[in-house]
Amino acid sequence: QLQLTDGAQPTLEAVRSAPIGAMPLSTRIAVTGNHAWIGTNDRRLASFELSTLEISREITLSANIAWGPYTIANQLLMATSDNQLVCLTTDGEVKWKIPLHDGELAGPPLGTDRTVLLSL
Repeated sequence: QLQLTDGAQPTLEAVRSAPIGAMPLSTRIAVTGNHAWIGTNDRRLASFELSTLEISREITLSANIAWGPYTIANQLLMATSDNQLVCLTTDGEVKWKIPLHDGELAGPPLGTDRTVLLSL
């Protein structure tokens, strides 16, 4: 965990670290509340408690994450390598899942509490 220091020349300083063992992390990080979510290359999505950096939850997905995860309206949005667009609650429950028929997603999503705009 990094923290910005105050002063004439602000810098980033490491304030906390934790070993993750052999967990193969492979995606960007999405943050919801006090949890950081990151995908692995063995079809899992792991949640780390920000205050301790300990793993608090692991979810097995249908395939590896190919795009995301992103935080939209306090939910997690990602696309898997088996062409599924998946939305998870912060509890790790699948809120909805739809097939992606028109190709890969490009760039981050734009969203509000009720709408998500994606680019193919």
